[in-house]
Amino acid sequence: MKKNLPRFLNIFFVFLICFVSGQHPDAAKLIREGNHLIFKNPAKAKEIANDLYKTSGESIPQKINALLILAQSDALLANYDSSLQYALEAKNLSETLSDESFKIRIYAYLSYHYYRLNVNDKAWSYIDNAEKILKTYKLPDSLGYLKGNIFFTKASMYQKELDCTYAINYFNEAIKAYNESIKNEYANTNLGLAYSQKGYCELELSQLSEAQNSFKRAISNSEKNHDIRNNIYAVTGLARVDALRGNFAESNRVLLQELQKTKEGNLKHLQNDIYKFIAYNYLKLKDTKNYEFYDKLYKNSQSEFSKTESGSINHIINDASKNKEEDTHPKYLIVGIIIIFVLVILIIFIIFRIRNMKKRMKNTQSDSSSIN
Repeated sequence: MKKNLPRFLNIFFVFLICFVSGQHPDAAKLIREGNHLIFKNPAKAKEIANDLYKTSGESIPQKINALLILAQSDALLANYDSSLQYALEAKNLSETLSDESFKIRIYAYLSYHYYRLNVNDKAWSYIDNAEKILKTYKLPDSLGYLKGNIFFTKASMYQKELDCTYAINYFNEAIKAYNESIKNEYANTNLGLAYSQKGYCELELSQLSEAQNSFKRAISNSEKNHDIRNNIYAVTGLARVDALRGNFAESNRVLLQELQKTKEGNLKHLQNDIYKFIAYNYLKLKDTKNYEFYDKLYKNSQSEFSKTESGSINHIINDASKNKEEDTHPKYLIVGIIIIFVLVILIIFIIFRIRNMKKRMKNTQSDSSSIN
């Protein structure tokens, strides 16, 4: 059954929040607008973020907000390599600030991004660092939903590496954290996605009634928030419940409607799995022609994702090698300096030793002459 469930790699949740205090009102307005457009119109969100970055001047918080809007927009557009570069630049900037909340959200995003690319060691390193900061840094109430992001990320990682029984516990923790900050619009948005992802886990465990309930909660949340992207994701899950109950025709009726919405919204990351689900349903309906058509669309879509992900992974490997090489240069320099220093000391010691020996020999000769 697991092969018919969407991968954690193809979903996105909101890491971004508006750190706007102390910033110019116009910039604050653009930051909010950019965040809202990430999932509705990522290309437009990028335009806004580029303007924000160009006009940021010395404002590091504004630059970070712009970079993270760019990072998540590019991830949605399957530009994984540039998405990673924007996030890494944001990370470097965040480490110059005393406000640890910037690091928490950036580390969580990097963990999420690296895990999407199957670079697991980096993913776990970043999420562990985010959790360590969370234990020692008291978040203001307005940022409490960041706890939910940490739990959501860990749940999704455990979902893939271990099993859904364990992951559901973390999804429940994420849901609890989001509910505690429900007045925050981003907590509200992520709550719906947490319910959806929990629902997919329940599908994997054949808990169809529980999954149906989770998807309905997610749909209610997305409709209340006018969130098309999360609505498509949840409705797709509900269609999977129909399929797993044997209602393949009804499932495809719904999935085809959702597929059209993804095309209108340019939501490529959602199209990929919907193609797969539609093909699966047509196979069960013994509709060979439509099965082959949608299976081909799925494979082509998957191939595009694989190419961009491979490019990002190669870039990460190259960067790691480059950094390693750069890191080793100072080490070699230090070792060289130490060797030269030791040699100089040794040469000085030898010179003094030779001089002392010559002096002793001269004194010995003088003493011998005196005796004679």
